[in-house]
Amino acid sequence: MDKEKVEEFESRRERLHSLKSQFDRDSDDFEEYIYERRRRILDMESIYKPDPIIMKILDRRKLLFRKMEQSLYDCKEEYEKYLDKEYSDLEDEIYEYNQQEIDEGEEQ
Repeated sequence: MDKEKVEEFESRRERLHSLKSQFDRDSDDFEEYIYERRRRILDMESIYKPDPIIMKILDRRKLLFRKMEQSLYDCKEEYEKYLDKEYSDLEDEIYEYNQQEIDEGEEQ
């Protein structure tokens, strides 16, 4: 097998892994941000509970943060599917390359 081709495959694999790791860290940070905001809203609710107008505003904020959280999960799922396809395409390319090498070896 061609050493340069193997290095190229490994490099692509590492880059894909790095991109996935970075996205995971970013989404974890965003998820932490959402949870922290929701916790603050709950704290505020306990303080302003008697005031119906404030409670209505806080309920709206909670709803928005739930939507943000759902968007995050949807985005993560979409990105993971995309990365899985990229990994699969790379593995297919490696397999085809290996098969070509085997076929060429048998012809000689």
